[in-house]
Amino acid sequence: MNNNTPLSEGKKDGGARYVFGLSSCYAVATFCDNFFKQVVVLMAATLAKPEIQSIATILFALPFIFCSAWCGWITDKFSKKDVIIATKVAELLILAGGYFALVYINWAGMLAVIFLVGLVTTALSPALTGSIPELFNNSLVPRVNSWVKLSTTCAVLAGIAGAGIFLDLRPGGALPSFGFDDQDLFGRAMAGAFGFLVSGIGATAIFFIGRREAAFANWEKKPKFPWSGPVDSVRYILECKRNDKQLYLVLFAEAVFYGVAAICAISIANLAKDLGYSDTLTSLLSASLMIGIAIGAVIVGRYKADSWKQILIPATTLMGICLLLTALAGLLPKSAHLIITWNPQLIWLFIILPLSGVCGGMYLIPLASFIQIRPDAGNVGKALGLSNFMTFAAIAIFGATFGVVGLLPPAATFIIYGLVTILFAFNIFSRQMRAIDDLAMADIPPTLPAFFVRMALKLRYKITVKGLENIESKGPSIFLPNHPALIDPFIVYSSISGLKPKALVDENQLKGWVQRLAVRVFGIISVPTPKEEGSFSSKRVRKSFESVVDSLKSGRNVLLYPSGRILRSSKEEIGAKSAVERILKEIPDVNIVLVRTSNLWGSSFSHANENQPKLVPGILRSILKLLANGLFFAPKRPVLVEFVQPENFPRAADKNAVNAWLEDFYNAKQHDPVNVPYYFWKK
Repeated sequence: MNNNTPLSEGKKDGGARYVFGLSSCYAVATFCDNFFKQVVVLMAATLAKPEIQSIATILFALPFIFCSAWCGWITDKFSKKDVIIATKVAELLILAGGYFALVYINWAGMLAVIFLVGLVTTALSPALTGSIPELFNNSLVPRVNSWVKLSTTCAVLAGIAGAGIFLDLRPGGALPSFGFDDQDLFGRAMAGAFGFLVSGIGATAIFFIGRREAAFANWEKKPKFPWSGPVDSVRYILECKRNDKQLYLVLFAEAVFYGVAAICAISIANLAKDLGYSDTLTSLLSASLMIGIAIGAVIVGRYKADSWKQILIPATTLMGICLLLTALAGLLPKSAHLIITWNPQLIWLFIILPLSGVCGGMYLIPLASFIQIRPDAGNVGKALGLSNFMTFAAIAIFGATFGVVGLLPPAATFIIYGLVTILFAFNIFSRQMRAIDDLAMADIPPTLPAFFVRMALKLRYKITVKGLENIESKGPSIFLPNHPALIDPFIVYSSISGLKPKALVDENQLKGWVQRLAVRVFGIISVPTPKEEGSFSSKRVRKSFESVVDSLKSGRNVLLYPSGRILRSSKEEIGAKSAVERILKEIPDVNIVLVRTSNLWGSSFSHANENQPKLVPGILRSILKLLANGLFFAPKRPVLVEFVQPENFPRAADKNAVNAWLEDFYNAKQHDPVNVPYYFWKK
C-alpha cells in the first residue's frame, strides 16, 4: 500500500465546481445521518433508554466493520461517481422508512434505519473521499479536505442542533398541525419529513462531481474481490502494520478519535439532561463542539499532509485536557433562566467544548489527507475502506464500553474520556511513532512532562527550533549545548525529550526541590563539582562519567554541557574541561549533535545583569509576572535553538583543540544582552 506512484502525476486542479459538488454531497449525507441519529438519541434520553443509545452507536458501526473491505474494492473497481449515485438513491428510500419509524415510535425500525444509513455511508465515504486525490493535486489535498471537513462539520452541527429543534416543534400560529394533534407526535413527524426532504435536495449535488475512470480498470493484475470481508480487513491491517508503519499509525489514530468522539456526543446529551437543559439547548451544546472542529479544520488546512507528525501528540493531549475540564461544569452555579441571564455553567461549556473541537479538527485533517495520498492509485479505495473498518470498529468498541461507563454520572464519564485520551497520546501513539524507522528527530513526540514544560515555556518564550529535522542518527547521539542561562536546559530538553536523553548536570545546579524533582523525572546524571577545573580523579566523578559511556553504548542518547556551568560573560568558555574528549576516546564513532541557544543572554536567569541567578526564586517571580499579564499576554522573549550535525568535528584532537572548536561554534552568534519587558504595557 506504499505510495510508489504519486497520484499527482498527470492531474489538474479539479476546480471550485468539484469542491462544491464533493462538499455538498458529503455534507448532506452527513447531515441526514447525524440528524436522524440525534433524534433517536434525544428520544432515548428523554424516555430513559440508555441501552438504545449504546445499541444505536454499535449498529451504525457494524456495516463499516463487516463491509468496508467490499466497499473499498467497489470504489476501486467502478467509477466513484456511479457509486455515489447508487448510494444517494438508497439513502432516500431508507429515510422514507425512517419517517414512519419515528411517527409510530418503532424502536426496532429506528435502529434498522440507523444500521442501513451506516451501510450506505460505508459505500459512500470511500467513493467521495477517494475522489479527492483523483481530482486534485497532492499539494491541494489537505486544503480540499479542510473545506470538505468544514462543510461536513457544519452539516453535523446543523443535524445535531436541528434534531432538538424539530423535536421541540409544536403546532400553532403560522405552523399548521398537518393532522398531527399530539404535540410530541408532531415534532417526530416534522423531524422525519425534514430528513427525507434534505436528502432529496442534496442528491442534486451529484451533477457537480467529475467522473474519472475506475482506478484499476486497465491494470494487468486486478485485486481480487475480498470475499472474507472483515477477515480481509484484519489481514490488510496486519499487512499495513508490517509494511507501512506510518500509514498504520495514522489509521489507528483516526479510529481512536472517532471512537472517543462518538461516545462524547452521547455524553454531552446526557450531561445536558443531567443539568436540566432542553432538547434544543442540548443540541446546541453538541453543535458547539462541531463548530470547534470546523475552525480547527480551517486552521490546519494549509499544512502539508505530513504535518500529522508534529500535530498528533499536542492536539491529542490538549483535547484530553479539554475533556477533563468539561467535567467541571456541574460544579459551577446555574442560573434559573438558561440563556437570557448570566450563567457560568453554560458559558464554561460553550468555551471548553468548542476548544476541544478545535483540537480535534487540527488532529483530524492531516490524518485524513495522509490516508488519501499515501497509497498508490489502485489502493486508495482499499486504504479508505480500511480506514472505515478501523474507525467503526473503534466506534463499536467504545460504544459497547459506554454501556458500562454510561452508568456513571455524566461528569465522571468526561474525566474517564480525558484520561484515556492523554494515555493514548503519551503511551500508545508516542510509542508507535518511536517505532517508525524513517522518522526524523524533529518528529519524535515529546514525553508527557516535557510537553507541559514546553507549554509553560511558551507563555514567556517564543521558541524557534532549527536543524533538528535534518539530523540523521544511525546510533546513539550525544547532544552538546551551550549554557547561556539557567532556563535553557528546560528549553533544549523539551525539544528532544522524545529521544529520552540522559542529561549530565553539575550537582551544584541540582540543589532545591525543583531540581531534585527534575533528576527523577528526566533521568539526570549528577556530576560532583571537581575541586579544581578539569579534574576527573574523584571516584564519584568517574562513576558519573562511566554512567554516561554505558548509556551511549547501550543505545541511549546523552545531553551533556561541555562547559559544565552557565555563562559568566557573553562568550562560552569551556576551558580545560575534558568530558567530550574522554567520551570520544571511549566511543570514537558516536553521533555528535551541537546545540546553540541564542537570545537568552540578558534573561533574569542569566549572569548578564551581574546578579547571581537562582532557578526556583526566578520561576516563582516569573509566575507572578505572568499572572499580572493575564497569563497569556506577557511579552515573549525570542529564543533560537539550532541543532547542527558537524562533518568536520575534531574527534581525534586533544581536549584543548576540541574545546576551542566548540567555543568557536557557540560564540559564532553573540549579541549584546537582550532585554524583554515583563509586562505588556511596557515597551
